[in-house]
Amino acid sequence: MRYLVAFLFFIPAIGWGQGCSFNSINIDVIGSDSEIGWSITQDNGWAIVSGALGSVSDVCIEDGCFPFNMYDGNGGDGWNETTITISYSLTNEIIFSGTLNDGLFESSNIQIGETVLCPVYGCTDLLACNYDAEATIQSGSYGDGVLNFEWTSAASFFTYIEISYIVNGVTYFGEEAGDVSLEAGTYTVVGYDSWGDGWNGGELTITDVGSGASVVLIVYESEASVDIEVTGVFVDSCIYQEEGYTCDSFCSEDLSGDGVIGVQDLLLVLSEFGCTSSCENDLNQDGSVSVDDILQLLSGFGNACENPTFENCGNVISHEGYDYSTVEIGDQCWFAENCRYLPDVSYPTDESTTEPYYYVFNYEGTDVEAAVATSNYETYGVLYNWTAVMTSEICPSGWHIPSDEEWQTLEIFLGMSESDAAYAGCCRGTDQGYQMKSTTVWGSIGAGSNTSGLTCLPGGILNFVSWPWSQLLTSGYWWTSSENNSDVWYRSLSYSSGWVYRSSAPKSLGLSARCLQD
Repeated sequence: MRYLVAFLFFIPAIGWGQGCSFNSINIDVIGSDSEIGWSITQDNGWAIVSGALGSVSDVCIEDGCFPFNMYDGNGGDGWNETTITISYSLTNEIIFSGTLNDGLFESSNIQIGETVLCPVYGCTDLLACNYDAEATIQSGSYGDGVLNFEWTSAASFFTYIEISYIVNGVTYFGEEAGDVSLEAGTYTVVGYDSWGDGWNGGELTITDVGSGASVVLIVYESEASVDIEVTGVFVDSCIYQEEGYTCDSFCSEDLSGDGVIGVQDLLLVLSEFGCTSSCENDLNQDGSVSVDDILQLLSGFGNACENPTFENCGNVISHEGYDYSTVEIGDQCWFAENCRYLPDVSYPTDESTTEPYYYVFNYEGTDVEAAVATSNYETYGVLYNWTAVMTSEICPSGWHIPSDEEWQTLEIFLGMSESDAAYAGCCRGTDQGYQMKSTTVWGSIGAGSNTSGLTCLPGGILNFVSWPWSQLLTSGYWWTSSENNSDVWYRSLSYSSGWVYRSSAPKSLGLSARCLQD
């Protein structure tokens, strides 16, 4: 236990005991697991208070949103029959109560007091399909940035063909201008005049679209340069319905939900004809049910309703009743979340290399609806044995489970060398795992930048070796479609590093999966 908490430096709280002018709290850890630790820290990681088994009383802490961390020092099996409760000393109101179910580490934010609220990330747009009423900060990720180039000069200036400028190794001549997509970072733009007499009054205005900052490049003799910072363009997480469809990806005219615009839908409109308030069958959303709604329905009468065609990577794609977000990385289009296809659900003791088995982390039953209702399904999706992950139904038409080579293509695009990409084991590349990991869920010390947009989460594994459920919140595992003798190649990420682990595993294990467009 000494090694577990030795680094949790103790910073005296604002006050202690009687006379606390802020929030007096108690921390009670009850149970028998002695190989545990916990801490409440500042944002910089310094501990305000930390401990193990036992109780700490009357800790005085000002209002704020603080990282709360739980640790396990015995093989990552979580806290065995041990729970922690944090409460206000005066009222006994509980701030947090729970345990570390599995893994070595878990971190979350706790709100103490009422004047400083913990942020809640989500879609904040009321018009979006995935609007979250509890969200206080718009969630999303940063993609590539854009530089806009605009000449400000007389038309005669462009008759001189000696004019050029270089951006990120690419040369542009004469009047060439417009937008250039670049990864976030600082770039030097170099302008040239081959005759050495300058641009004769020509000016090139360079604007970072993300921040709006601009610089002007002028060449007075043969060469000049300017630096500009490129900021990634923020892409929010909100999802909007496509024209003619509802958020559930059905035709808006299919009011009965039977997949056809027909008599049942017409009867529903007629049943509300004349309605002017809170109308359920107001197809054109003008506040009333009128002749216009009937005409809209009749324009598609008899049509079957199918999901809208997937056109551009970055749009959602509907499959088996769920809308998956997608992300373009290089020339590839990936699911930006784990697969959720769940035709049935298996017990964690069911193991096979030939029969398809489907698992939801910590769910131990066979009721699909109950499994889908769990928070682990909502957050991490489904764990599959390899036979299940290779069924044709897991991905939409035109998509597939990526091969080991296709994973390598992804890793190389993110900056990994070809030799590292082909290597089996840990410590591959530099920060490619950091680029793949989400910015939340992994804990305060394990989260990534998610600059790739993959939003990889620590969904754990079903391994049948010890206790079957393992490594939730600390590691994520993803199948490939490529066999390696009797095993199969997979990828994994860990909270403790920014590397991408490549190895092979028995086909019976339960791992997550992603789909890749053909």
